[in-house]
Amino acid sequence: MHAADSSSSSSRPFVNSSDSRPRVCILGGGFGGLYTAIKLELLMWPRGKKPQVTLVDQGERFIFKPLLYELINGTAQAWEVAPTFAQLLAPYPIQFVQDKVLEVQPEQLLKTGGSATGGSVRLASGGTIEYDWLVVSLGAAADPRGVPGVREHAHPFVSLEDAEYVAQQLAAYEARAALGQPPATVAVVGAGYAGVEIAAVVGERLKGKARVVLLTPGMQILEAAPPGQREAAEQALQSLGVDIMTGWKVTAVRSVAEAAAVAAAQPAAADEAADPLTGRQTSIYQQTTAASNGSSSDYSTPQQPFTPISPAVAPYTVQLEP
Repeated sequence: MHAADSSSSSSRPFVNSSDSRPRVCILGGGFGGLYTAIKLELLMWPRGKKPQVTLVDQGERFIFKPLLYELINGTAQAWEVAPTFAQLLAPYPIQFVQDKVLEVQPEQLLKTGGSATGGSVRLASGGTIEYDWLVVSLGAAADPRGVPGVREHAHPFVSLEDAEYVAQQLAAYEARAALGQPPATVAVVGAGYAGVEIAAVVGERLKGKARVVLLTPGMQILEAAPPGQREAAEQALQSLGVDIMTGWKVTAVRSVAEAAAVAAAQPAAADEAADPLTGRQTSIYQQTTAASNGSSSDYSTPQQPFTPISPAVAPYTVQLEP
């Protein structure tokens, strides 16, 4: 395998254009991109038709997200959850390029939006990758959906660094409890599979040391799951001391100071919107982009869990609506 990274600033193509074999460029090194690259390499091809495969990702590591939660409670090691692309692709003649894609420039555009003759990919480093076939497998991005305070007070949970950061924050909460300080409250917003899983992992680690709350706008957790699976999940969460609050939608992420200012400006509205988490140190794991340390968000259809920021900063309040 030949690897190139973002330190390469040459404008020359990464793929050998003199090679007559088809050139396949794959953008994104998640499950779809990585397994497509390896599968193309393993298939049987007619002589001279086996493609040159180039995989592009802006990260150095492949993230096995189903195990990412296990880094929180130490049941998995970083090398198990996030091996490098260099390690994974070492047995294959697949070129890995660590870089950020700026633009895709197809040639001879078709009316359907495709290209008749391939094109090129322009990279942030200044390099280009010429291709005959392009695979776009960039995955999904966290979406704050316009909820006030999410970007300011939240942290994503999608990478190795995110998981390590969350583990550090939970360790800080454990230290607080050991010193006899008031316990933190970790609010996991969104009760789909990801939300329930992270609530269980956090609840297991912080049992008896902090309050863990699972919030959902639905009337039950795991609404798409079979009844038996849902009941088993509820029992597991309750055994870990996780409080389940159904029928609540988070509408903002605010610090206590910000919430006080809003309440002073609109006292009547503040009374009507009073919620059981106000006034406590809170950490939110929000199910769509990032989490906050005692903050709130408005996500009726959560996707990606959020993590807390820092217990050292001023506490936050969760604003809810039934």
